[in-house]
Amino acid sequence: MKLTIGLDALTPPLTGIGYYTLSLLEAFRDYPDIELSGISYQGLWSREQIEQSLTQLSQPVTAQARQGTSSSGWHRLRVAARDVPAAYYAAKWWRSRKCGQLLGSLDSRTIYHEPNFVGYPFRGKKVITVHDLSHSRFPEAHPPSRVAYLNRHLPKAVQQASAIIAVSESTKRELLELGLETDPSRIHVTHLGCEAGFHPRDEASTQPCRQRLGLRWRGFVLAVATLEPRKNFEGLLRAYQALPAELAREYPLVLAGGGGWKGAGLKRLIAEVKPPHRVIVTGYLQRPEVQALMASAAVFAYPSLYEGFGLPVLEAMASGTPVLTSDNTSLGEIASGAAMTVSPHEIEAIEHGLMSLLRDDNSRDKLRALGLQRAGEFSWQRCAAQTLEVYRMVDGA
Repeated sequence: MKLTIGLDALTPPLTGIGYYTLSLLEAFRDYPDIELSGISYQGLWSREQIEQSLTQLSQPVTAQARQGTSSSGWHRLRVAARDVPAAYYAAKWWRSRKCGQLLGSLDSRTIYHEPNFVGYPFRGKKVITVHDLSHSRFPEAHPPSRVAYLNRHLPKAVQQASAIIAVSESTKRELLELGLETDPSRIHVTHLGCEAGFHPRDEASTQPCRQRLGLRWRGFVLAVATLEPRKNFEGLLRAYQALPAELAREYPLVLAGGGGWKGAGLKRLIAEVKPPHRVIVTGYLQRPEVQALMASAAVFAYPSLYEGFGLPVLEAMASGTPVLTSDNTSLGEIASGAAMTVSPHEIEAIEHGLMSLLRDDNSRDKLRALGLQRAGEFSWQRCAAQTLEVYRMVDGA
């Protein structure tokens, strides 16, 4: 089987779709019969070049390099360009034209999988992954240029695809509800997996990371995500500020993630926090640091307004940390009774959920056990095997 995968999401710093792409490629190492190549705005990639990139992406970096990656002028320019429609569309047009020409040179038997929604023009067999439809459900949570782009191009991409992969039953249901696809048999659900690096750890192994941030073992509330409106960090922060002083004194709130779009409101709220409440903003963290924090937090809080899957919830459960998350979209599907779920629109509900978990050791212990059991039902190997089944179906059609 000849397979070409879109690689644009692998541009550091990686977020959800980047880790999805990376994890699929790592799992495909177990399938040497696949004639694998990649496509990005940088050109066509051989299997050897992909392997080299995977090795580089898996290497830990120094704090100085991390800071350079997350706050470089190029990264800031990419983020700022989202608010400039002309720049956004020009970049999309240029990449589409260049990559379309490159894909046109491939063997006609090649399957092109675009893991990032729309992809590039291709006359052959094409598989796309739709992670969520937040641009339609919550357009205010995205730059207008991205919303306009997806509204214009995603319906066509869905209709032209040989098969559609959805990362949850929730996303599949929305594709049908919104009329982007009418035939449910063309949509294949492949739940995401969880890296082996997310697992329970002891106090000593997490000390270096915690010490750098001044955190106690099981002595903080953790949230991990890009700092953007859809993740509802503002709602979480307001709920945290409403916690009684004795809990706030014992449990600071740690917000771990790179800066996203429209984060000024969150920054203002953080600046207004007063003792004994304390908020620590870490910025973008490398995976080993995220894994250490996931495994040492008292509670992992993820009251997102909308998710197509909610990978951090699965990672926290696999780390043996009790989870508080939303009762909406895919989050209830992934948690499946192994997390405390609340309405993300009700600050009081988030506050009461946090207070209940922080005060009740038995509740936390119960959710740790249930979360570990639930997380064991997901793996990237399983996701890759199901994805390959979609390829084979398309290849044989």
